[in-house]
Amino acid sequence: MGSFHDPARDGESLLPPDWQALAPLIDAVLDAPQERRATLIVELAAGDPARQRALTHLVAECARGSPLLDH
Repeated sequence: MGSFHDPARDGESLLPPDWQALAPLIDAVLDAPQERRATLIVELAAGDPARQRALTHLVAECARGSPLLDH
């Protein structure tokens, strides 16, 4: 039976490597009205599809109260 690798248990971060750069952007999106968030994510991503996906995912996790981001 295979073992499950838990990066959090190994001290590895579950957050993206550019978390410190994304954190203020995520805060800005979460402070914006719900109806403006999608547009703001596109603006803040500045044409970077990977950043846009990361922002979209992390904002959704924050909005649902994910324990992943409580660290």
